[in-house]
Amino acid sequence: MYSLIRMAFLFFIVLSEIFPFQTDLLTTGLKYGEYSTGFKLLTLSDYSRSYNTSNSRDLRAYLWYPAEKNENSPLTIGDFAKYAYEDFNPVSADFNVNSRSEMNELPLARGLSDTSWAEFVSKELISTLNPLKQERKFPLIIFGQGLYYESPLTHIVLCEYLASHGYVVITCPLLGSNSRLVRLNNVDLEAQVRDLEYLLSYSLQLDNVDREKVGAIGFDMGGMSALTMCMRNNSIKAFVTTDAGIVFPHSSGLPGSSPNYNPASFSIPWMHMTRASSYYAELSTNKETSLYEQKISGDSYLVLFDTAPHVNFTSYSLFGIQENVPGYWSSAESIFPSTYMTVCNKTLAFFDYYLKGMDSSLSLLNFKDPDSEILYEVISKKGVDRGPEFEAFSERITVNGIESAIDFFMNVQNTYLDNKLADEERINELAYKYLYFWSNTKIAISLFELNVNTFPDSPNVYDSLGEAYYITGNRELTIKNYKRALELNPENKNAKLVLDELTGGEKNNE
Repeated sequence: MYSLIRMAFLFFIVLSEIFPFQTDLLTTGLKYGEYSTGFKLLTLSDYSRSYNTSNSRDLRAYLWYPAEKNENSPLTIGDFAKYAYEDFNPVSADFNVNSRSEMNELPLARGLSDTSWAEFVSKELISTLNPLKQERKFPLIIFGQGLYYESPLTHIVLCEYLASHGYVVITCPLLGSNSRLVRLNNVDLEAQVRDLEYLLSYSLQLDNVDREKVGAIGFDMGGMSALTMCMRNNSIKAFVTTDAGIVFPHSSGLPGSSPNYNPASFSIPWMHMTRASSYYAELSTNKETSLYEQKISGDSYLVLFDTAPHVNFTSYSLFGIQENVPGYWSSAESIFPSTYMTVCNKTLAFFDYYLKGMDSSLSLLNFKDPDSEILYEVISKKGVDRGPEFEAFSERITVNGIESAIDFFMNVQNTYLDNKLADEERINELAYKYLYFWSNTKIAISLFELNVNTFPDSPNVYDSLGEAYYITGNRELTIKNYKRALELNPENKNAKLVLDELTGGEKNNE
C-alpha cells in the first residue's frame, strides 16, 4: 500500500507541473485559494490570569489572514521552526536554525538528516510577514494544538491553506496552567480552553473578522479543549476535530470530567477525522455511548482513515520525514502525505459549506474516492434542529416581559417537537429564582403554571406551584395544587403537611 500512496503523491507533483495552480513545493496537491496570505506573530497578555511568576499569562498568537498582494519575501519553514523553538526557549544572538543539532528539541528536526534539514528550512511557504490585510470581513477559525505537538508549526500548512481561501486563522502554543508541562487533567484542560477563548475575544475585535461566522479546529488535546469551548460558547458555529480522543471516553477522563462538558449543548455542525483502526477498536470494546451517537443537533461527520501514526494528521507528514522518532512515529514508511492533504481539503469544504454557505462544497464532505487507499470511510448523519437555547427564553423574560416570553415558548413548542425550552427542571429552577431571590411572584407563578401545562403528569410541578400560591396566601389554589401533587405521588410528605395545616386535618382527597 505504501508504494501505491507514494506513486499517487508523485502523480500530484506531475499534475502540478501541467496545471500550475497556486501551490508550493511541500504541499503539491493542495489547490490554494485566490488570496495572498499574511502572517503576524503577536504577544497577547491575559491579565486575568497569572503564569508561573508572571502577573499575566502571555500568549504567542499565530495569526494568518487574507492579505493584499505584496512584494514581501515568503516566510520559510526555517522561520516557523525558529518560532516553534522560541515558543518555549530563549534564543541567543548566535542561534542558527540551519543547525539541526540546535533544533533537536523539535521532533521534526529529529526526523530529518543534517543535510535534509539544512535544505528543508530554506523551503518557502506562501505566507508573508505583516502585509496589509484585505479590507473586508472573513470567517474566523480558532485552532487548538495537541499534546507533544504543542507548537503551531504542527499545522502551518492547514492554517495557510484556509487563509488563502478567505479565512482568518488564529492559534497559540499548548501550555500547561503554570509551566510548559501539560498534564491531562482538568486544570490544564481549562487553561487551554481559556487560552482559546482569549484568542476568540481578541479576534472578534478585528475589523477583518465576521463575528457571525466563527469555526474551531482541535487536534489531539486541542480537540478536547475546543470541544469544551464549543459546549459553553455559542459564538462557535462549526467545529472540526482531527485525531482527538473525544468520540469515546478517554482514559484520562477528559473532557468528560470537565464541569462544562455537556453533550446536550453540543449542537453545531461537527466533523471528526481519525484513524479507522482506533475508532472501530473503541466501538467494539467501549460500553458507553459515543459522542457521535449522543449528539442530536447539528450535522455530524466521521471521516475515517486507513492510516496508523498520529503524525499523519499534522503538517509534518508532508515534510519528507526520513528517520524514526520514538514517541512520535516508529516508521517513516507509515507516513502518508495524502492523509493530511485530505484533512485539509475536507476541512476547507466543511467550513465553506457551514460558514460561507457554499452549497457546492456539500458533495465534497461525503465524497470518498473509491480508489483511495487512505480514506477508509465517511459516516454522516443529519442533525435535528431543536430551536433556540433555554437562555433565549430566560433572557426574553428580562427584556420583553413574561407574556412575550410565554408566547415565544409556545411558538417554539409548536415549531420544534424536541426543543430545548421544554425542560421541567430548568423552568422550575428559574421560577424559584423569581419567587425567592428576585422577588417577583407574578413571573414565578406564570413559570410554575407554564411547567404544569407542559408537564401535566409530573407531581413536582404541582408541588412547586402549590408552594408559590402558599407563599402568596392563596389558600384555595394552594390546596388544589398540593392535592394534585399528592394524587400523582402519594408519598409526598410535604404536600401532606401543608394540606393538614390548611384543611385542619380534613381528608386530603376530599
